[in-house]
Amino acid sequence: MKSPVFDLYDRQAMAKALDLARSVKGATGDNPAVGAVVYKKGAILGMGRTHMPGQDHAEAEALWRAGKSARGASLAVTLEPCCIHGRTSPCTHAIIASGIKRVVAALKDPNPLIHGRGLLALARAGVRIECGLGESEAMVINEDFFKYITTGIPFVVVKAGLTLNGLIAADSRHSRWITSEEARQLVHELRARTNAVLVGLSTVLEDNPKLTVRHVEGRNPIRVVLSHGPDIPKTSYLAKTASDIRTIVVTPRALRTRCSNAIQYIDLGARTSRLPIRQVLRRLGVAGIKSVLVEGGSEIYTSFLEQRCIDMFQLFFAPRVLSSGIPFVHGQRTLSVRESLNLRDVTIRQLQNGFMVTARPER
Repeated sequence: MKSPVFDLYDRQAMAKALDLARSVKGATGDNPAVGAVVYKKGAILGMGRTHMPGQDHAEAEALWRAGKSARGASLAVTLEPCCIHGRTSPCTHAIIASGIKRVVAALKDPNPLIHGRGLLALARAGVRIECGLGESEAMVINEDFFKYITTGIPFVVVKAGLTLNGLIAADSRHSRWITSEEARQLVHELRARTNAVLVGLSTVLEDNPKLTVRHVEGRNPIRVVLSHGPDIPKTSYLAKTASDIRTIVVTPRALRTRCSNAIQYIDLGARTSRLPIRQVLRRLGVAGIKSVLVEGGSEIYTSFLEQRCIDMFQLFFAPRVLSSGIPFVHGQRTLSVRESLNLRDVTIRQLQNGFMVTARPER
């Protein structure tokens, strides 16, 4: 089979479609973030992006904006068009009815219900199909959604603010503020793009965090607290606002008393106080959570690291050093460097006061 040949117009249209997909990341509910562009040679005729469930998909919006001019044009889309009836009609029906002659898709939809079937339906209707342009960029945009839809387990991002020597707080547990205002804004952008933010009980007791989106526009994530047994305090901000922002407390065993009827409790039925992280993630997946931002503290970071339950690190380093303090992780004693978790796809972003490291564990 010949590899598809993409011209300058295809590349320009796909670049715009990818930008559209990125622009709605975190604002599409249960839907993946998708961008679509209808074009003919160098002219863009219509653009669309995913909306919340029940509203138009990217392809439908782009075709609506293009109108009758879509006949004979091409469509660049960052994900294979859907071919199943859900809250909306299949996008493949709209594409065929519009008279689009060619679809350039970044990648097939990993959803087992769709995978390849949407492209096949279009091809059978006489639409020319080409796939693979912008594949790696499109995969990154929806990597959390793809993991969840194929495994039922949320995509896990570990975020931490550290000194250059790897400490997240002073010995007194004072940590405000190790990193800069710019770094904190980036963290709130992360929260806005993530389904849930997760902390340990110690973080709730010591910091009484809000775990909301404040420095940027965006919806608040679900708040998840992992506890070795006790409930969160009734006086905590999380408990007081649980009726407004979905809040989940995960414990090894069922609690005898609960501090709030507004909080969702997950009892793992574990025999020990040590939380099995994979089981935690499976239960969060059942609860509909597709992505989790882990924000500490040290015991939680260590559990996720030792149990190999991390998909991506986003670490914010500040240009400062503490002679002593709370380490990022403090796991079991190691005997060899071979026990380390090797990382790939490492990128470093310079900030005004410090830098951000993004990396993924090797599989």
